[in-house]
Amino acid sequence: MSVGIGDEPAWDREGVNLRPWQHKYKSTDISEAEPYGDLSPDDLPEGTRKLVEGDSRRARRPLTAHNGVELRKEVVGDEGVSDWAGAYYSYRRWLEGYTEDAGALVFEDEDGDRTTVEPNVRFSPEGAKREYSRLADLERGLRHRWGEFTTALISLTSSSHNARDGWRCPVDHLNEHLSSWDAVRQSLSRAIPDDNDYVFARILEPHKSGYAHTHVAVFVRGHVSRDAFERPVEAHLRNCVGAGEEAHRDAVSVNRVVSRGEDTDDVETIGNLSAYLSAYMTDSFDDIEDRPRHVRLFNAILWATERRRVSYSENAYDFMEIGRELRGDDDAGDEDKGLELVGYAPDGDPDGKVYEVDRESNKETTAVTSGLALPWLVDPPPVT
Repeated sequence: MSVGIGDEPAWDREGVNLRPWQHKYKSTDISEAEPYGDLSPDDLPEGTRKLVEGDSRRARRPLTAHNGVELRKEVVGDEGVSDWAGAYYSYRRWLEGYTEDAGALVFEDEDGDRTTVEPNVRFSPEGAKREYSRLADLERGLRHRWGEFTTALISLTSSSHNARDGWRCPVDHLNEHLSSWDAVRQSLSRAIPDDNDYVFARILEPHKSGYAHTHVAVFVRGHVSRDAFERPVEAHLRNCVGAGEEAHRDAVSVNRVVSRGEDTDDVETIGNLSAYLSAYMTDSFDDIEDRPRHVRLFNAILWATERRRVSYSENAYDFMEIGRELRGDDDAGDEDKGLELVGYAPDGDPDGKVYEVDRESNKETTAVTSGLALPWLVDPPPVT
C-alpha cells in the first residue's frame, strides 16, 4: 500500500476542524468502511455514487470531499471541484504562462527608471535553486554562530488509502497529514532542553504515488540524544488520522554537523548540510518536462492549496541573513531597495507593452468549495 501525508486540521463528522493537538479519534468503524455505510445505493445522489465507486482511480479522485476548503479559483468551478487530473492540467497551463515566454516583472524606482526581474515561480528549477541558496545561507549562519551542532531528520507519513482501500482525495489527505503539525512543533519545543537553541525546516516531499510526506530537519546547538526526537513522532501518531506505527519505526536519524576537515571517525557526521537537505528536493532542480510524473502531480496539489514545499522556523531567517552577509551578497531584494512593482512585460522589455499588476486583486486567487455531499462516504479516512 502506498503512503503519503498532510498538514492541516482534521475534520469531525460535521466537517468542523478538530483542535490540532487533540488525540486521534477512530475515524470510521467497519460498517462505515463499506461503500455506502448504512445507506443503499439508491439513497445516494448520482454524483456522490460515482465518486464512491471511482476511488480506485487516483487521477479521478476529487481534490477534496469537503465543503469550505480554500483552493485556487482555477480548480473550483460551477460544476464542483476538479479531480486530480484536472488540477494537474490547470497547474500546467498556469506554469506555462511563466516559463514558455520571455516575460518579466517590471519594477520602477523613485526616479522613474525601470528594471526587470524574472517572475518568481517557485515550481521552476530557478525556484529550487533559490531554496538551495536559502539552505546554504542557513548552514553558513549556523556554523558561524554555533560552530558544531546536532541535526535530526524526522520523517512523518500517513496512509494514502481510505477505509475502502481506495485512493484518498489528495487535498484531504494533505490537510489531515499536516493536522498534526502544531502538536509536533509543541512536542519538539518540550523535548529539547531549555538551554539548547534550535532551528527547524519542514520539507514536503512526494511519494511515488504523488501523495505527500514530511521531513522535519531540526538543528540544535550542542548535543541532544536521539530519544528526544521520538516525541514529535509520537505527537504525529496521536494527531494524524492516517499515521501508523509501522511506517514510523525508523523515523528519526541524528547526526553531528562539524567543522570541515575535522577528524570524527567515531560519530555520524554531515559535512555539507545544505546539499544533504537539498537531496530531498532533487527532482525540483530538473527541467519541468524532465520531472517524474509523481513530482508534477505533487506540485499541482501544492499549487492548488497555495502551500510552500519548504518552510522554516522564524529564527531560521536570522541565520540566513548572517549567511547571506558572510558570502558578500548585499542584494536584499528589489522591494527592499525602494522599487515599486509596475506590471508584467510579456516580451521582457520594460519600455514596451506592460500589463498592470494589481497587488490587491492578485491576492484574491482562491475560492471556497461548496455543494459537496457526504464526504465520509466519498472518502472515509483509514482505520488505524
